[in-house]
Amino acid sequence: MSRQQRWINAAPALLLCVLIGLAGCGKKDWPSPQAEDDRFTWAEVNGTRQNDCLIIQAELQGAYWNLASLRLEIETLPEPCPGCPFQPTRSVDLPMSAPNVTQDKGQLQITYCNLAGTGFTRWRLVGHNRYRQIQDTLTGVFILE
Repeated sequence: MSRQQRWINAAPALLLCVLIGLAGCGKKDWPSPQAEDDRFTWAEVNGTRQNDCLIIQAELQGAYWNLASLRLEIETLPEPCPGCPFQPTRSVDLPMSAPNVTQDKGQLQITYCNLAGTGFTRWRLVGHNRYRQIQDTLTGVFILE
């Protein structure tokens, strides 16, 4: 068999090896959700104290319909500590079906009672997306006047 004949016979196998090798090239990370369309953000949040209750008004932007549940985190300190990191002393899980949570599209109202009457109180909300791959969405930390 001539040299040229051997190349002709080996060409399909060589081409197949090159194609298989090229198919294996590329990014080697685990797949991650392309979820920008499924995320929501906190647009505006404020809370007021009425007696021993915290009344929160919040507005969501983006895919607000993907809000599955909330967590209210509360920190109570004996005196103000504005430079201290937020470390919740109490967390309350709130399903969207809870009687103290009302939602009208992107507008939320949350009422939480049983606040301690004394001390300095800071709080924040954590929104859980119905898609577990998407990280929780946190509000800033607010001081309760």
